[in-house]
Amino acid sequence: MELRRTVHVVNEQGLHARPCHAVVAMALEYLAELSVCHGEYQVNGKSILSLMTLNAPQGTELLLVASGTAAGCAGGPLPSRIRHRRILTSQGGHAPGL
Repeated sequence: MELRRTVHVVNEQGLHARPCHAVVAMALEYLAELSVCHGEYQVNGKSILSLMTLNAPQGTELLLVASGTAAGCAGGPLPSRIRHRRILTSQGGHAPGL
């Protein structure tokens, strides 16, 4: 199973170490694989350093891809938790439900 969602970086300083850590800490609670894509680059969404290499300032469009048998589980509380931390949001300001 694979679930995809386009999101935008809303954090004023973009994806620097702290928001990357917050995303990874939340993502690690799920068994699904998480990839984050920006343009031609695709990185492991469970790696702080990988996320930071995307160099994603505020307003950047990213594609989140959850895959594996547990991909559906990541689409539950994870998106709303990320939105609550004001890191990523889907178009229209809604939680990025994978």
